[in-house]
Amino acid sequence: MSDSSDHLPDSALLRLPEVIRLCGGWSRSSIYRAIKAGRFPPPVQLGLRRVAWKWADVRAWLASRPSLV
Repeated sequence: MSDSSDHLPDSALLRLPEVIRLCGGWSRSSIYRAIKAGRFPPPVQLGLRRVAWKWADVRAWLASRPSLV
């Protein structure tokens, strides 16, 4: 995975559009369905209607995925 996310510290927080991009274009619904099924890391609550994902969690999830190459 060589993209703009490679330089982020583990503590970085990603908003939904970045998570969608990193997941290969999964829809918002697909991401939340995977969270509910325990197959994707849950977000952290930033405010009443604002969430973000820990980069370390998303990176670990991406690393656990089978490579398509």
